[in-house]
Amino acid sequence: MANSTDPNRPADPAGASRSPAGLASDVLRHGSNLVQNEIELARAEMSEKAAQLKAAIGELIAGTVLVMVSLGILLSALVSGVARLLVGLFGDDASAGREVVALDGLDERQVQVVTAVNRNVEAALDAARTLPTYEGLAALLVGVVFAVIGALLLRNGLSKLDPGNLVPDRTIRQVKKDKEMARDQI
Repeated sequence: MANSTDPNRPADPAGASRSPAGLASDVLRHGSNLVQNEIELARAEMSEKAAQLKAAIGELIAGTVLVMVSLGILLSALVSGVARLLVGLFGDDASAGREVVALDGLDERQVQVVTAVNRNVEAALDAARTLPTYEGLAALLVGVVFAVIGALLLRNGLSKLDPGNLVPDRTIRQVKKDKEMARDQI
């Protein structure tokens, strides 16, 4: 009888001399390890997908808030524009309501004070009349910028919610690969 070191006898492939019970035990152990590895891969990938989902929801919320804020700012710009239009059409009532201070009976110093106050009031009113134009344009600009940023956040968040992006692709590929390998082994 030849021993296992006999050069005339071919080496046994791994497990060829093992009992069917030992082989079945190895198959079950390897199968169990494979299933555990697949479960770990699925858990890791689903954790990544959950983080992606949270980020998408955060972007949707931020985008919605920015769009809503931009609508308020744009409405403010619209109100300012309509006010400027009405002033242009019907005139400025603020200038019609000014009272002329009688300078009769005032000494020269008092006349100078009243004249200086009138100049300052005129300058303040002129500045106030031009301010809504700039406020309206500024509100329009800020509103448009907020709307664009909000729309970009909404689009990006919605694209992350695409069902194709939430499927555990790596796990599915690995399970298919393991299935094909097991079929080839049988």
